[in-house]
Amino acid sequence: MSIKSKILLSLLLLAGVSFITICVYSLISLEDMGRFSQKASRELSFHAINDGRKTMLRLCQNNLINQAKNQAAIADLENHGLQSDIQLLAILCHRRFLNISLQPIQMTWDSLKHYSGSSNQMLYVLPEKNRHSLEALNAIKVFSSLKCCARKIYSNNKFVESITLVSPTGAYAVFPAHEIHQAYNPFNSDWYKSALTSTSIKWSKPYVCPLSQKMVATCFIQVKGVDGKTEAVIGVNIGIQKLVDSFINPRLGSSVFSFLLDESGSLLGTRRFSSCGKWELCSSNISVFKGPNKEISAMGRAMISGGSGIVKLKAGELVEKASFVAYAWVPTTRWSVGVAMPVQDVLKPIAKSKEFILNELALQNNSIRNNLRAKLRNYLLIGVFFVLLVVFFGVWIAEKVTKPFSQLINGTRDIGAGEFDNIISIKSGDELEELAMNFNSMSHELKTYMNNLEASIAGQQKIENELAVAAKIQQAMLPHATDELFSRNRLELDATMLPAAEVGGDFYDWHELGKDRFYFCIGDVCDRGIPAALFMAQIKTLLAGKVNNNITPEVLLAKLNKALSRNNESCMFAKIFCGIIDFHSREMTFCNAGYTPPFFIKDGTASSVKCKGCDIPVGPLSEEKVKYNAHKIALDEFDGLVLYSDAVTALPDNKGEHFGKARLEKLINEVAGKSAEEIVSAIKKATLSWGNMQEDDITILCMKLK
Repeated sequence: MSIKSKILLSLLLLAGVSFITICVYSLISLEDMGRFSQKASRELSFHAINDGRKTMLRLCQNNLINQAKNQAAIADLENHGLQSDIQLLAILCHRRFLNISLQPIQMTWDSLKHYSGSSNQMLYVLPEKNRHSLEALNAIKVFSSLKCCARKIYSNNKFVESITLVSPTGAYAVFPAHEIHQAYNPFNSDWYKSALTSTSIKWSKPYVCPLSQKMVATCFIQVKGVDGKTEAVIGVNIGIQKLVDSFINPRLGSSVFSFLLDESGSLLGTRRFSSCGKWELCSSNISVFKGPNKEISAMGRAMISGGSGIVKLKAGELVEKASFVAYAWVPTTRWSVGVAMPVQDVLKPIAKSKEFILNELALQNNSIRNNLRAKLRNYLLIGVFFVLLVVFFGVWIAEKVTKPFSQLINGTRDIGAGEFDNIISIKSGDELEELAMNFNSMSHELKTYMNNLEASIAGQQKIENELAVAAKIQQAMLPHATDELFSRNRLELDATMLPAAEVGGDFYDWHELGKDRFYFCIGDVCDRGIPAALFMAQIKTLLAGKVNNNITPEVLLAKLNKALSRNNESCMFAKIFCGIIDFHSREMTFCNAGYTPPFFIKDGTASSVKCKGCDIPVGPLSEEKVKYNAHKIALDEFDGLVLYSDAVTALPDNKGEHFGKARLEKLINEVAGKSAEEIVSAIKKATLSWGNMQEDDITILCMKLK
């Protein structure tokens, strides 16, 4: 029998016993479940009703806050429109004062003092002592020219009581015309004094206007001249009665009432929606902060703080019953609108539902408690039975089924520890026995593989050691800048070669040719690795054997090409730059066989050395098909030459962008005034920091005349 069959048989046996037990218990408990389902549904219904009551309370509070915000928004919108009109009037007033100096006075006080008593006329007031003052008459003239504008503001804003234009010269004008009380003097008013120290449009506290004998608030602004002095002050009296009647709108029922606070906490008026919607003005300046009720004082501070919200107040001075009070801020006037609704009106249906639910819950709790005790007893007995049953079958399964698994685990641990000779022995007659045989076969194969791997690693290590020795030999074949040369006193010289693999195909060399000549060359073999290194060694040996004191660079490269093209079945080639410096004639003769054009440093500036016919490498073509040309450059003190392989400019960064010739030229120009060793070091540092994905040998050679 397979292990799958054994496990399935055990699970089926356990499931069958469990199913029979559950069925018997379900038959006994079915009647009880029917009774309790009805009670559970009633309980859920009560919870739903309670949640609905809470939601209704929350919505009512939100509606109350929205009512306050809407009323405040309407008032603020109206006030913003009025402020825009007043600011426009101030701009016109300022411009008329600017133009008045260019216009001769064509009127006198006698021509302006007319008064018709009509609401469309403007009243001009000027003390007798100032009636011959040029500035005062100019102010009267400006005020007269603004009459049409004042009339439009008065007619377009239904809550404007009057408009007053005041000049520091003593002159002022009132629109529409009013009977002026002898004691009335706008220069003594609080709003005029505040305007003289204010730079923006402001609102005054509500007060009883001497002109109309009505409660008003003045919106005022100062008009300054070019010299920064006050030209005039404009004050517009807003009727509180008209203002509040334009935005207070009953929506929430007869039990709701509204009230209005100014920025100091004074109660401006109240309105009960049950009293025909009329606003009751409070001219006695009642302050919510002066009463003994701390809750009202706290609400007043919250209202004048510039925000919106809702609070709950106890019955007292402001409200007859405990109420929810929502409030919102009017930014333009710095007032606050409050809307109140009695709490009992909101909570009345909730209280009835709460009493009913509490009685039902008390009965249900007693019933549920008794049933839980009985069910608990039954479940405990059944639970003990199933625990004993599971323990019995668990021990049997662990003994009969899991023993082969333990043997497999121990065998795999031995294999993991490297003990491949241990044999796993399982005689179960099922898949576990077959799996143990596979483990034994795998252990034998793994042992053979490990032996072969050790031999392969040893061979690879030997090759790496040989390559390391070859790399040292190749580096030793290159000349060093520290060698003692006769030209050291006349030439700075430094070079470096960084192979992409253990060994590379790049090289450089230099020799002294007699007393006044210096030979140098740099090359790049087409391939890399061991083939390139061998080809490089061949080239370097041929060059060393053919260079002499009388040879020229083009002849040297032609002889080298002739020697390499023979028996070059692999078609390998090399790009070489060869040159000879004559210290006596101060000339450099060079020949370029396909190598990267170098940079020539002259007067501290580097430029690329370009030449025609310099793109043919040595090696692949016979001597009849190749002709190398020589070129000369005159040398002065501190001139230099920087030669580099194309791997420098082709080096990519992590994003695939190459280092590039332009970036290299910029770098050489930055270090052109430094020594040859410092130039080579700067280029090497810049390329290595640019990217670590070197795909070809990097070679740099720099020479500078002293």
